[in-house]
Amino acid sequence: MSQDNVRTVQDIHEAGAHGKHSRAHYAALVDKYFEYAHSNRLEEVVAMFTDDAFATFVVAPEPFYGKEAIRGFYAQLFQDFPHIEPEMLAVVIEDNRAVTEQRMTIVRPDGTRVVMPFNTNHFEFEGDLIKTLRVMGSPA
Repeated sequence: MSQDNVRTVQDIHEAGAHGKHSRAHYAALVDKYFEYAHSNRLEEVVAMFTDDAFATFVVAPEPFYGKEAIRGFYAQLFQDFPHIEPEMLAVVIEDNRAVTEQRMTIVRPDGTRVVMPFNTNHFEFEGDLIKTLRVMGSPA
């Protein structure tokens, strides 16, 4: 008898309530987001969002609805802050949601470094894409 379709209790637990993806899967998506967002890879970061995604950012006064609006935000962010250095403090993943806590150092075009001491990102995933993202914390 083949054991290929046998799942352990740990496998079932890691798959979460949605039964689709493990914590490791969502952790990899979070890592990919930070890699793309903090190396100014516009097309890659935008491709991580659903077409109808919703996002809010501590540095923006209004929320963004849809991939194209989110693209505009990141294009401006990458222009205003050509280098961002996150220091990850914690990552919590439950079902299809992830919350990260980090300290951010942003580098302005003139080289000025600004530390944002406390920030959180709240992700909700739909499959392999970000459905909602809420970035909160200390403003620059």
